[in-house]
Amino acid sequence: MTADPTATPHRGSNSFSVHVRTLGGQPVTGATLDVLATMPAHAHEAPAPHVTDKGGGLYVVDDVIFSMAGLWQLRVVARAAQGSDGKTFQYEVP
Repeated sequence: MTADPTATPHRGSNSFSVHVRTLGGQPVTGATLDVLATMPAHAHEAPAPHVTDKGGGLYVVDDVIFSMAGLWQLRVVARAAQGSDGKTFQYEVP
């Protein structure tokens, strides 16, 4: 699983392209993604973002709100017929 920001992460609303694949590299389609953005240093939690399934294992996550500068974590859990898996990504917001 990868989560690539569509622009440099910044204060305010952000978008990410999340690619979900099996261990064998096949795209995972029709998954449900649970996404949570948190700032561990201050125990801040962002509102739930909007997830769109674009097909072929690509999911666009919009409205990820980073309310202040600092280290943020983006936790993504994918659930599909093949099973479930999660990963945490970290981003430094200037």
